[in-house]
Parts: sequence; structure tokens; C-alpha cells
Amino acid sequence: MVNFHDGFAFVGGDAYHDLTMPMTEGYEAMSMKSAVRDFLSGMGVDSRGRRLDTILAWSDDALELRHDFIQWLFPLEQASRFNPGAPVLAPADFAELGRDEGVVAGLRAAFRRMLAFYGLTLRGPEVVKAENWAVRSANWAWSPTHNDLRITRILHSLALFGLHSEAAALLRFVETLFSETSLQQGRAEALRYWRDALKPEAFSQ
Repeated sequence: MVNFHDGFAFVGGDAYHDLTMPMTEGYEAMSMKSAVRDFLSGMGVDSRGRRLDTILAWSDDALELRHDFIQWLFPLEQASRFNPGAPVLAPADFAELGRDEGVVAGLRAAFRRMLAFYGLTLRGPEVVKAENWAVRSANWAWSPTHNDLRITRILHSLALFGLHSEAAALLRFVETLFSETSLQQGRAEALRYWRDALKPEAFSQ
């Protein structure tokens, strides 16, 4: 299985921002599957007591500076090295939650918010540049940042939940973007990780 937390430089001195906050009382008694279902469905909170709609309403600056939310928006089957309170799900959990309409709606809302954060939007089935592209792309598209790791997580998590079309659309966009720019070579490592996130072997046990 590909490890999506190692092997990629984590950029940013504030990587551990807010991780010293205590977990919400009683949270640890919940199963991870139930906690994720409640959170993504908008009926529960994450390990810091925050609701999905609260996080999705954060400004772009807040999303950039905080590093303990992305693991809840897009859970994986592996533990996070940066957020000890992040959920870890089993393959059967992803299969079950991927059939839950509330969970899928929450995932899609989180995906749309992160696309906007990156200066992107959905147009039909495709990911395309949004009106804020020129401003937001400077934050991630042209050089390695911690957002490379976030995008890897987003791609893999979407696929784990069965949202393959959304994951493929994002990958197609970045592949096209880098094929059209002189920076293709400089972003080859990121592109390799993003492609690896959707390869069949990334989902082996």
C-alpha cells in the first residue's frame, strides 16, 4: 500500500498549528466510523468539537494556516502523522459510508470548498479554473507546498469512498495544467504522487 503521509516534503513551519487543543470530551468513546458518519453528514463534530459547516465557512487564509481539519474532511485508511485525533477507517467502513447519502453529500461539499480554495470549480463533470484562479493558484500550483500532500489525500480519500469521477476530474485538471506549462518538470514529483493516489495498488491491503 502506498503511504500517503511519508515520502513527500511537508512545507510550512506552522504544520502543528492547533494540534495541542484538547479533544472534545467523550469523543474517544465513539467509533471512528460513527464519528466520521456524523461529522460528514453535518450532525456531529470532529475531535476538536467543530462541525463540517463551520470548517467549510472558514476563509481561505484560515484553511491555509490550520492543519488539523483536512484529515476529517477526507479520511484515509492510514493514521496521520500530523493529527493524532484524525480518523482512520477500514476498507469496509469506506464501502459502507460511501453508500450513505449524507456522507457523500458532505464529501462533495468539502471537495467543492477545497476546489475553491485552490482557485478551481466544477463545470459539469470537469474541474476547471475559477474566477479566483490567478490569486489562488499562486498558493499551490507553481511550487511544492504542504498543499501537495493535501491534494494527494483528497484524491485518495475520494476514491476510497467511491467518488471516482470527482477524483479523476481533479487529476485530469492537474495533468493538463502541467502539460501546458514550462513548469512540468518542476512539478513532476507532485504529479507522480497524485497519479499514484489513484492507482489500483494504492488500495491493496
